[in-house]
Amino acid sequence: MMSTIKRLVHWFHTISAVIFIHLGSCVTPSLIPEMINDNHRTNWTNTISCPKQCFCSLQLSIYSGELVQAVNCSFQSMSSIPKSIPLDTESLGLTYNLIEDLYEKFPAFDRLQELYLSHNQINHLGRGQTFCNLTHLKLLDISHNKFRTLFADVFRGLKRLEVLDLSNGHIKYIDEHAFDGLEMLKELNIENNQLSSIYLELFQSILNLSVLNVGGNSISHLTGGIFASMTGLRKLVLWRNRIVSINDNAFVGLELLEELYLNDNHLTRVPSIALQSLKRIITINMDSNPLEQLSTGDFVHIPVNHISVANCKQLVLIDKGAFWDLPNVNTILLHSNPNLQYIDSQSFLGVPLLHTLQLHECGLKTFQHDIIDYVHNDQQFHSKHKLKVTFDGNPILCDCNIQYLYQVLNVGGNSISHLTGGIFASMTGLRKLVLWRNRIVSINDNAFVGLELLEELYLNDNHLTRVPSIALQSLKRIITINMDSNPLEQLSTGDFVHIPVNHISVANCKQLVLIDKGAFWDLPNVNTILLHSNPNLQYIDSQSFLGVPLLHTLQLHECGLKTFQHDIIDYVHNDQQFHSKHKLKVTFDGNPILCDCNIQYLYQIVTIGKANVTIHKKIGDRHVFQCKALGLPVPKIIWILPNGDVLNDTSNQIHIQLKTPGSLRMFHLKPKDSGIYKCMAENRHGIALSSMEMLVNDIDLHLFALNVASTSVTLVWNGTARNLFPEYQILYHRIDGNNLMNNTTKYETVTIQHFLRSYTINNLIPNHKYKMCIAIRDDDNDITANLQLSCTVVQTAPAYMVGSMSGIPSNYLCHPILYTML
Repeated sequence: MMSTIKRLVHWFHTISAVIFIHLGSCVTPSLIPEMINDNHRTNWTNTISCPKQCFCSLQLSIYSGELVQAVNCSFQSMSSIPKSIPLDTESLGLTYNLIEDLYEKFPAFDRLQELYLSHNQINHLGRGQTFCNLTHLKLLDISHNKFRTLFADVFRGLKRLEVLDLSNGHIKYIDEHAFDGLEMLKELNIENNQLSSIYLELFQSILNLSVLNVGGNSISHLTGGIFASMTGLRKLVLWRNRIVSINDNAFVGLELLEELYLNDNHLTRVPSIALQSLKRIITINMDSNPLEQLSTGDFVHIPVNHISVANCKQLVLIDKGAFWDLPNVNTILLHSNPNLQYIDSQSFLGVPLLHTLQLHECGLKTFQHDIIDYVHNDQQFHSKHKLKVTFDGNPILCDCNIQYLYQVLNVGGNSISHLTGGIFASMTGLRKLVLWRNRIVSINDNAFVGLELLEELYLNDNHLTRVPSIALQSLKRIITINMDSNPLEQLSTGDFVHIPVNHISVANCKQLVLIDKGAFWDLPNVNTILLHSNPNLQYIDSQSFLGVPLLHTLQLHECGLKTFQHDIIDYVHNDQQFHSKHKLKVTFDGNPILCDCNIQYLYQIVTIGKANVTIHKKIGDRHVFQCKALGLPVPKIIWILPNGDVLNDTSNQIHIQLKTPGSLRMFHLKPKDSGIYKCMAENRHGIALSSMEMLVNDIDLHLFALNVASTSVTLVWNGTARNLFPEYQILYHRIDGNNLMNNTTKYETVTIQHFLRSYTINNLIPNHKYKMCIAIRDDDNDITANLQLSCTVVQTAPAYMVGSMSGIPSNYLCHPILYTML
C-alpha cells in the first residue's frame, strides 16, 4: 500500500502530470462510457506485466483529454530505459531520472502518443535512429537535459508529432535539417537554451507550426524573411534574448500571427515597418527594452488590441502620433517607465475603442489634459467605452498645467501607494481631495502643505496603518475626514488634534483594537465621530475624547467592546466648554457586553488585545504587542516572556521595552525571540491572562561558492533580503579531516556593505574543507557574536591545480546548508 502511495506522489510531481482515474466502485458507466465499451482498456492493467519501479494505469491525459494506457517510471534514479515496457503503452513518463544518452532506438511502440523525458542527464540524442519507431507519437518532452546539438534528421520517424519541448537545456547548435519530417508539428519550444542565432532554413520543414517559443536565448538579429515559411504561426515568443535589430521584412509571411512577445531585449526603436506585415495581430509586448522614445508612426495602421511598452528605463518621450490609426486597440500599457517625462497631447490619434491607458509609476511631472480631449473628441470614439487612465506614482508638479483640477481632485480607485512631501503644494484652491480605494501605505508629514482651503479629505479603503496626524495639521479649514476601511491597529494620543474638523469617520477598520488617551483632542468644531463596525475594537480609554465641546454623535455600534467605561461620557460632559444644549448620543448596540443588569463597571478583569494568535515576523523586524485591561481597581499589567522572564514598566531593555501600560515594544527581532508571550493583568479581584505567539522566520538570503581555487574562494549571495541590513559579516572556519570544526578556533570575520554581491576569501589552505557563512551582528551581545543566515561547506582545490574550479561539479565542492531560523 505504501509503495503505491509513493508512486502516486511521484506521478503528481512529474511535469508531464496527468489526472488519475481510479478504476474502483466510484467510477460509473455514465462518467466514463469508454471504459465499458472497450474491454481491452478496462482490463489493460490486469493483462500486462508492469516494469519494476514503474506504475501502470489508465490516465486522463492533460494533452489529449482522452484516456491513455500510461506507464510512469519517473523519480526512480534510472540510468537507462526499462526493457519490459508494454508495447501498447500510449503514455510513457521517464522524468527526473539519470538517463544520459539515447543512442539506442526505442522499441516499436506503435501506440505511444506521449513521451516525457524531461529532467534527465541526456547529453546526446543520436543521429536519426532514436525515435524512428515512434511513428504515432504526438508529444515529446525532452526539456531540462544536457545535449548541446541537434543533428540532421534527429527526429526521423515522428511524422505525427504535434508538440516538441526542448526548453531549459544547453542547445547551442541546430542543424538546418534537424526538424525535417515533423510535418504535423504545431508547437515548438526552444526557450532558455544557448542559441545565438536563428535562420530561415531552420523552419522551412515545419510549415504547420502555430506556436514558436525561442525566448531566453542569445539571439541578436532577426533577418529578412526568417519566418516566411511559417504562414500558420499564431504565437511568436522572442522575449529575454539580446535582439538589437529587426529587419523590415523579418515578419513577412506571418499574416495570421496574433501574439508577438519582444519584451526584455535590447531594442532601441520600435520595428514599425516590420509590424506592418502582421495583418491579424492582437497583442504586442515590448516591455523592458532600452527604447529612448516612441516616435510618430511607431504603432500605426495595425489591428492590434493590446500594446505594452512598460518598464523601459531609458524611455523619455512619446511623440505626436506614436499610436495612430489603431481602430481595435483597447489597452495601452506605458506604466513603470521611470524616466518618461513628456507625452505629446496628440500621441493617441484614431483610437476609438481605447478604454485603458496606464501611466502609473513614470517620471511625469505634469499631464496635459488635452491628451484626453483628443481621444474623446475623435469622431470615431465610442462614448460607451469610458477611458480609464492610471496616473499614480508620478512626481507631479501641481502647476498651471493642471489647473483644470482646481477645486476637486479625484484620484480614487487607482494603485497609489505613497504621498510624498509637497505633492499638492501648488493646488492652493483645492476644496475636495478624493484618494479612496488606492493602496496608500504612507503619507509624508508635508504631503498636505498648501491645502489650506481643503474642506473634504477621503482616505478610506487604503492600506494605512496609522493616522497621518502631522500631515493633517496643514488643513486649516478641513470639515470632513474619512479614514474608513484602513488596517489601523490603534488610534494613538494626538492622532486627531488641533484641527477644525466637524466630521471624523474611522469605521470598518478590521484590525482596530484600541483607542488611546487623547486620540481625539482639542477639536472645537467636531460634532460627529463615527467609530462603528470595528469588530476587534475592545478598548477605549476613558480620556479618549478631550476638548470636544460640540460633540453630539458618537457611534460605537457593531464593535467588539465587552465593557464601556462610564467616565468616558463624564469627561465629555465635564469639559468646561461642553455645550449642554448639544445632547450627546452614543450608539452602542451590537457589542458583546460582559456585564450584569446594572453594568457594575466590571469589578472583574477584562483583557483587551489579540489573543491566541500567531504573528509571523522576520529577522530584523520590529513588533508591538498591545494588551489593555479594564477593571476596578485599575489592573496592573505585566508581560511574561517565552523564557519565563517577567517584564514590567521598570525592567525595560534596549531590545524589548514596556513603555505605556500594556504596550510591549520589541526591536531587531531574532529567532530566539520566537515563542509564547503572555499578558497578565491583576487586581485584588483576580487575574486575567492573554497569550500571543510570535514566530521569527528566516530571511530569504542564500550563500553559494562561485569560484573555488587552491587558496581562494569567491562567494556570491542572492535573495530578496540582500539589502535588509546595512552590513553583513562573512565568516569562515577550517574543518578538520573528520568533517568536524575545531571549537578552539574562532571564525575569521569580514564585514561587508549591503550593496556588495560577492566577496573573495584569500590565503586559504589547499585541499581543505571550510565552513563559510553570511551573518549579521547580534546587537545584544559583543561584536564577535553573530547570527548566521546561510552557510556552505567548500573544499579548496589541491595545490597542483591552477586557477578556479568553477567548472567542477558542485557536489564535489560545495554542500549548501540553509539554517532554519526558528
